[in-house]
Amino acid sequence: MKLRQHLWFRQDMEAALELYTSLIPGSSIGWVSNILTSNPNGPAGSVKFAGFTLANRPYMGFEAGPLDHFDHNFQIMIECETQAEADRLRRAIIKHGASTSCNLIRDA
Repeated sequence: MKLRQHLWFRQDMEAALELYTSLIPGSSIGWVSNILTSNPNGPAGSVKFAGFTLANRPYMGFEAGPLDHFDHNFQIMIECETQAEADRLRRAIIKHGASTSCNLIRDA
């Protein structure tokens, strides 16, 4: 049995994955695939799946658009060796539309 963490995106999954993988060593996008049939979350081609790696850990991504109203909260904690590294990551993620509260970064 294998467990894989799963991130849910309402939009712009590929842009988010490109940002995350560019910032975190040991990260890459393995594949992105569109669902080719219409479904409740959108027309053919609008729903996407992805396989990617962050810091050598496998993840799955799913972009289902604005029709999904369920709250799919998930957190990734990044342990940095220095405050400078933590600050660099925070600035980079916030610059791309994220917001902050209680010292957490929320991707937009």
